[in-house]
Amino acid sequence: MNEVKDAGRFPIIEATLDGDFLIGWIDRRIDNPKPRQLYLIKIGADGNALTKNYQVGQGLCECCKLGFAFADAGKTVYLVDREVDANKIRNHVLRKSTDGGATFGAPVEISNDGWQVPSCPHSGPSVGRDSRGWLHVVWFTLGRSEQEAGIYYSVSKDDGKTFAPRRLVHANTAPEILYANLAVGSDDTIYLAWSNLDNASRAQIFMRTISTDGQMWSAIQQVSNAKRNASRPALALRNNQLHVAWTETDGEDSRVVLRSAAVGR
Repeated sequence: MNEVKDAGRFPIIEATLDGDFLIGWIDRRIDNPKPRQLYLIKIGADGNALTKNYQVGQGLCECCKLGFAFADAGKTVYLVDREVDANKIRNHVLRKSTDGGATFGAPVEISNDGWQVPSCPHSGPSVGRDSRGWLHVVWFTLGRSEQEAGIYYSVSKDDGKTFAPRRLVHANTAPEILYANLAVGSDDTIYLAWSNLDNASRAQIFMRTISTDGQMWSAIQQVSNAKRNASRPALALRNNQLHVAWTETDGEDSRVVLRSAAVGR
């Protein structure tokens, strides 16, 4: 995908609604005047490249994952990432394309968390779009103080022009970097998964849901029971089945765990 050796990192791939695939990554082939570029490439269902890889943004946090959402059979692309400014403030933004990802408009800040940190936290945002066109985003931040640290959620009801004030999903229970993901159900229920410490100071995976109107938030549920630590949850929805996968580590040993449950109607 990337012909420049040792330049690409943290790739993400998502299937568009027209059956193609869009791949994005953080690239450091050009680190001046703004470090860390955002590169994309589109490939077809047969695996053949439909475009060359090309730059669509710059000034990204160097190690935070990206997130994609699509509309209009892939013509509209929403991309979220964490940016870093000259003062090392790291906030998330949304970029929107109306030509299938060929070009993107100016980034829109999702929340001004004011998190100033000298190095990358390795924890980027996740985005999903529901049947009404609402855009849902979840992320982690330490904010301006330890009291603000946690997993947060916001929604845009105007196609990404503005975002509602952030809402706390789960406060950070220790000075740890947390990791979050979301998925949108066929009935527009929002499923959130993230890592946090349990009462035994072990990292575990937690989940909660948000109702279609945004008013009902379920109780927080612990879905892992790792002997040591569980981290980096991933979500997938298909045929009213929710699948949650994560990594568990115990010293030098590690494994991937999957749990599934029936959801929706």
